[in-house]
Amino acid sequence: MRCAQLISERVHRIVDPADATLRLLAFDPVASASTLAPRLRRMPVLARLLEQNPLLSAVYVG
Repeated sequence: MRCAQLISERVHRIVDPADATLRLLAFDPVASASTLAPRLRRMPVLARLLEQNPLLSAVYVG
């Protein structure tokens, strides 16, 4: 049982930051942008998210 708890905690440490990022992006203007210009203006935010979480390799919005 201890092994299962340890695995669960480790999985949460990996998944929780990505989940929080997705929840924030849902309210970011990039999620509702319909043209390229406003999407490009949000690029620094997306780059920063990737820099802050080395487990993320990409961010897709669509």
